[in-house]
Amino acid sequence: MYNDDVTAICPDCGSADVTYTSQKISCLACEFEETFGYDFAQPSAVTDALDRAKALDILKRWSFAG
Repeated sequence: MYNDDVTAICPDCGSADVTYTSQKISCLACEFEETFGYDFAQPSAVTDALDRAKALDILKRWSFAG
């Protein structure tokens, strides 16, 4: 169940103080960050399927609700 006020939760420290761009997600509390390897703003047709799967795994790990 997601809380609409919490975009994501850091998998490293559990903080909800998280920021994200089309290329990465990061925690402002502990400075942990992960790069998607997939630019949601400019996807590549060549590596789209693999990169998108990796990015979605990262978002799941962060309990991303956005």
